Amino acid sequence: MTPTLCVRQAVLADLKTVRREQQGIVPVRGLLEIGRLMQQHRGLSNMLLSGNAQAGTKLQEVESAITAKQAEAKAYIESQARPDTLERWQKDTQSWEQLRTRVAGKQIDAPTSFAEHSAQIRQLQRNLGFVLDDSGLALDPVSESYHMIMASSEVFYLAELQARLRGLAAGLLSKKAAESTEIYQLSLLATEVGSSRDRVGDMFDKAFRNSPQLKERMQ
Repeated sequence: MTPTLCVRQAVLADLKTVRREQQGIVPVRGLLEIGRLMQQHRGLSNMLLSGNAQAGTKLQEVESAITAKQAEAKAYIESQARPDTLERWQKDTQSWEQLRTRVAGKQIDAPTSFAEHSAQIRQLQRNLGFVLDDSGLALDPVSESYHMIMASSEVFYLAELQARLRGLAAGLLSKKAAESTEIYQLSLLATEVGSSRDRVGDMFDKAFRNSPQLKERMQ
């Protein structure tokens, strides 16, 4: 094999990797947005199931937005992701539809709805990890890009921890009482929020260390 041919093959391989990563950016953004919308849906569902009928209208708007983002992610996952990623996505989408239907029909109470929404978001976080892997984004050879991509995944996890912490704290404040188990859970969540925030900070620091220009652009 000639040196020219070797270089050509290497360049083509790099271009293929770049194209695959670029294709993966859209669904990753979509999954992050779905997570944010599901957090909204969780809060609105709690309001609806606690007797606030006015939350129903906003709930439908959020559901429509989730459906649209799911359709975008589905198009990528069906065509580009690995079979096991598709299988997980289909299973989680079905469970989401069941949860959404139960909330709309008020066939579930508020605490159970909160717990099942949280479980659904955790599954979405797992799917995000598989999509990052399938697209090659999780294996980006450029150090600063790799750390920024990993930070985006951890930020998703951090945002969910913070949402759960706020929800638990708000519930305790509203009833002006707390069981020992609830205080313990609050403490655990607060500790995990701190740990996750540290991990995000470390990831950004590593990215900035490898690319001072990136830090300047983000300031």
